[in-house]
Amino acid sequence: MKPLLLSLVAGSFILSGSAEREVQADFVTASLIKIDTTTRYPNVQQKILTWQGANHVLYITYEHIETIVSIGTTRQVLVRR
Repeated sequence: MKPLLLSLVAGSFILSGSAEREVQADFVTASLIKIDTTTRYPNVQQKILTWQGANHVLYITYEHIETIVSIGTTRQVLVRR
């Protein structure tokens, strides 16, 4: 019984010592400027949406082919710092 408890305590101590990583990101308002289609995986088509944020920075997202989005739509885009 004692070796089992010792191994559980040691395992929990080792696993609790791992440091958590924080991802720092900001939300940026971007507007849709271009829509393309592509085949990313075999037999799966997707839309490539190009968004433009502040200072003319471009962001690209991939959406399902059946997603309906019109040019000029604004959306919040998550950007890493």
